[in-house]
Amino acid sequence: MAGPDVTLIPWLNIIILALLGGGLFLLWRMWEQFKERMIDPTVDGLNNKLDEIDARRLRAQQERRGFWARLTGRR
Repeated sequence: MAGPDVTLIPWLNIIILALLGGGLFLLWRMWEQFKERMIDPTVDGLNNKLDEIDARRLRAQQERRGFWARLTGRR
């Protein structure tokens, strides 16, 4: 029989929690890798495209101002 000095170590619980923690770590790393390979390049490409559109808009505004300045004689 077990006496009052018996130390019980819940090995099954330790193993289950370790496997659960390892699985969560694996899922987190997989998500990070997916984000680096798929989402970040798409967002960067979108930002570059928006920058190009903004630059074209600014050039068009400057050309329009130049056109009206030539018509009205203002500089």
